[in-house]
Amino acid sequence: MLKLSCDIIAQPLTYIFNLLISTGKYVDDWKRARVIPVYKTEDSTKCENYRPISILPIISKLFEKEVFGQLYQYLIDNSLLSRFQSGFRPKHSTLSLLLIEMSDNWFENMDNGEITGLISVDIRKAFDSIDHKILLRKMQDQFCVQDFELKWFQSYLTNGHTSLAKEIASLYCKLILKMKFLFATFIISTLVFSGHAASYWTHWLDRDNPSGTGDWETYSSFKRPTACRPGYKPVDANCRVKYTNTPWYQANEVISACYQCTPRGLFCTNKNQPDRRCKDYEIQFLCYRPH
Repeated sequence: MLKLSCDIIAQPLTYIFNLLISTGKYVDDWKRARVIPVYKTEDSTKCENYRPISILPIISKLFEKEVFGQLYQYLIDNSLLSRFQSGFRPKHSTLSLLLIEMSDNWFENMDNGEITGLISVDIRKAFDSIDHKILLRKMQDQFCVQDFELKWFQSYLTNGHTSLAKEIASLYCKLILKMKFLFATFIISTLVFSGHAASYWTHWLDRDNPSGTGDWETYSSFKRPTACRPGYKPVDANCRVKYTNTPWYQANEVISACYQCTPRGLFCTNKNQPDRRCKDYEIQFLCYRPH
């Protein structure tokens, strides 16, 4: 769509981009990302083995690419980047650094009868470990990025990252719980089909009304055997708005992470809702008796 309309939107976008840079501001809505966890390797039930991929608005990516191009050209023209910096640079690589710089030093030490020691450091979640205050101070002191340009980067790096981190944490939590549920469901389906285990759904349960802090429909808040009978444990749940057939996810309310209709239950906090009050929910659990 952008390519088809480029003749129409190019001039307005240019004006907007220049206005944002000249005022030192970045649009907060452009920082909002849809985060998707992508599996990397090893144990698929551990959160750290998933890489969060952020899908940002296409306009923000165009803006970022243009700013990067201008900033990178400025650093190159003024020789502000170290010659040992090979990562994330065109026509550079860690391989060239290893072959040209390090190999020459090692062979020279060997010729002189000296010992070479090497320490390799792999920083876990390297980009997340960057201190934004230090980065901004370095841009100002070492790279001479000042005034509105510096304010633009400060605006770019603030307002929104906290909420993004919460989204990632919530997504991871739901992902892991969902994986455990899928595994449990597979086991139940297999055992029930072969006649070696029993499972059942409870009646629709409603522990309380959304008074006080919110609506608590958590499994731990129900007395036994109101939920699962002794010897059984919850492995799945259905949730809906009471007296209706509206599923919880269509109620347009903010539900606490890790309690979004999982075997743990559902928990809605009043203060997180636009009208400061949750709807009244009810829940039923799938109870399974392991052997």
